[in-house]
Amino acid sequence: MAMMDPPRVEVADAIKTCQEAGIRVIMITGDSELTAGAVAGMIGLGNNTLDATKLSTLSDDELGEKLKTIDVFSRIAPQDKLRIVRILKSQGHIIAMTGDGVNDALALKQADIGIAMGIR
Repeated sequence: MAMMDPPRVEVADAIKTCQEAGIRVIMITGDSELTAGAVAGMIGLGNNTLDATKLSTLSDDELGEKLKTIDVFSRIAPQDKLRIVRILKSQGHIIAMTGDGVNDALALKQADIGIAMGIR
């Protein structure tokens, strides 16, 4: 049995609009690297990915360098989301983050703009 939860149609246009406005979009997800990469392709994000296993081996300085090129983070735990937000903020970025669950709460709170998604 296979299941699919495709992104909403308007997501690709929203990503493109952000990119055209100079806003960098990064996907941070708990999904597998394969799933995350496929979704990223559907919505117009790049294909530079990093999974939690590799992320856990990086120092904050190394992760800070990787953050310049990584488009998609996969299998990411709540504490890793928080770490990514903190490092981006320490680099002077203004962070807007969306999240849809309790596991996103700490990173949403740390972000400059936290957007909690509800059920539609």
